[in-house]
Amino acid sequence: MDEPLLSVCGLQKRFLSGGAEIRAVDGVSFSIGRGELFGLVGESGSGKSTVARCVAGLCRPEYGEIRLMGSFQMIFQDASGSLNPRMTAEELICEPLDILRRGGRAERRERARELLGLVGLGEELAGCFPGGLSGGQQQRIAVARALAPDPDLLLADEPAASLDMSVRAQILNLFLRLRRERGMSVLLISHDLAAVRRVCGRIGVMRAGKLVELGETAEVCGRPRHPYTRALLEAVPAPDPDCFQ
Repeated sequence: MDEPLLSVCGLQKRFLSGGAEIRAVDGVSFSIGRGELFGLVGESGSGKSTVARCVAGLCRPEYGEIRLMGSFQMIFQDASGSLNPRMTAEELICEPLDILRRGGRAERRERARELLGLVGLGEELAGCFPGGLSGGQQQRIAVARALAPDPDLLLADEPAASLDMSVRAQILNLFLRLRRERGMSVLLISHDLAAVRRVCGRIGVMRAGKLVELGETAEVCGRPRHPYTRALLEAVPAPDPDCFQ
């Protein structure tokens, strides 16, 4: 059996709030294979974003082990806060390539414009600053920036939350395409179980810091074992099957 690209074992992360200890992540374990789309779902405050931040090294867990056998990039939920307002869209997309010193300037610019098209934006936006773009456009710039160095793993924290339905479907379909064509793995963090179950082969359901359900998407959604998973399934309408291919 191939070694997983990402292994998370017994992860625990605590925070203090008003003098009380909160276990944001409590004993979470899962793995992601190469070329796998894995979804981590749950309501706000369930701990799913904290898991992603621990994997990215932005939070230090108290306990547990994280093993990542490759490169990664992260897409943050708040694109406006993750984009340098003094850089153009093209410069933002090129920045990871500049840091890694990949290709010459002309090659990097060509790559940036290719990625603009990939996320559904025109080349005319290459010279625009984040402040002159809509929230949805900013989010797509953030997606393009994360894809620029062609990472092994994409950590996508609510990447489509601020987008309208058609653009949301476009981004999720892009993840499917990247998995098929490039073998890229994706950890998709979302509260939207209806969308996640359309694109992810396996999912984990989080509640109050714990992973309450984990398995193949068809099994988890078809025969949920935990009451919280059943409640999520009952609360979320099924997506349009024509949106995801």
